[in-house]
Amino acid sequence: MHNIAQTQTGEWMTAWAGATPWHKLGTQAEGLMTTHDALIKANLNWVVTKEPLYYEDNDEMDVLPGTYGVFRTESGKRIPLTKNGQTVGKVWKALQNVEAFSFLDELTGDHKPKVEVCGALGEGQTVWILARLPTSIVFDNVDTVHKYLLISNTHDGTGSVRIMPTPIRVVCFNTLSMALSRGKGQGYAIRHSGKMHERIEEVKKALQSVEEDFSQWANDVERMLKTKMSLEQTQEYFIDVMDFRMVFCLFETMEDSPSPVKHPQ
Repeated sequence: MHNIAQTQTGEWMTAWAGATPWHKLGTQAEGLMTTHDALIKANLNWVVTKEPLYYEDNDEMDVLPGTYGVFRTESGKRIPLTKNGQTVGKVWKALQNVEAFSFLDELTGDHKPKVEVCGALGEGQTVWILARLPTSIVFDNVDTVHKYLLISNTHDGTGSVRIMPTPIRVVCFNTLSMALSRGKGQGYAIRHSGKMHERIEEVKKALQSVEEDFSQWANDVERMLKTKMSLEQTQEYFIDVMDFRMVFCLFETMEDSPSPVKHPQ
C-alpha cells in the first residue's frame, strides 16, 4: 500500500533519488536533493491553513468555539485535511512543509544535498522527509545499510512532528509505518504548538546520540547474524511473528526437500 498523495492535476507528491521505489511513482532526482529542490520536485510547495468551523442553527451559521479544520491550498482551491469528524483546537499550530524542510537544514547545520526521499500521503495529511546521513553500516562485507534521519509531520491533528534515526528507506505508507513503529521511544516528538521552533536546540542535543543509536543497532544485528538456527527453528520463529500464509510461501522457496508443504486450512 503506497497511499501517495496526488495534486489536483494528477501529479504524485513524492520525489526520490537512487533505487526506484516499488510503486514507481513520483519524480526521480539525479542524486541526493537539497531541501529546496526536494520540496519542488515532490509537489509539496503548498500552504496549510487552520480555519474556524461553523454549524447551522435555524438557518443561521454560528462558529464552533475553539474548533478548527485544517486545509491546504492548491491553485486557489482549499482541500480539507481534517475529515470524518477530525478537528484541531485553538493551540494547534501548523508546521508548513517549507518550515519542516528548513528544519532539516537547521538540524544538520548545512544546506547541502541530503534528501533521498520525501512525499505526502492521503491528500496531504502526512508529509515525510528522509535524509541520508554521511556514513553507512556494512554487514559481513556484503550488505550495506544506509543511515537516515526521518522527519514525519501530520497536518490533520493526529500526531506530533516526529524526528528520528532509522535504517528504513521510507518510500510509502507501509515503510513509514514500519519506521515509526520500529522507532517508538527513539528520536524526538514535538507537539504542534506555538513553541515548536523553540525546541530546535533541544532536538539538536537529542540527535547527538544518533551514531551511538546506530552502533547499538548494528551490534544487535551482528549478534543475530552469528546465531545459527536450523530450518525447523527458523520456521517456528517466523510462524510466531508473521502471517502463516507468508511463512509457508517463504519456506516453499527455501525447502530443499521435494515433498510438498501442507498449508493450514
